Amino acid sequence: MKNNSVTAPNKCTEPTVDDTRAYAFHLYQQSNCQPGHDLDNWLEASACL
Repeated sequence: MKNNSVTAPNKCTEPTVDDTRAYAFHLYQQSNCQPGHDLDNWLEASACL
């Protein structure tokens, strides 16, 4: 007998705070560690993820 059940597609999960923090830090490093852009980096990381 065939199994005709349909499996649900993989659900996309929201990025964690740690994911956002890591990517924001990556952006900070890419800007040669210029201070004063932490909020910009955080918002860009949130938008990208």
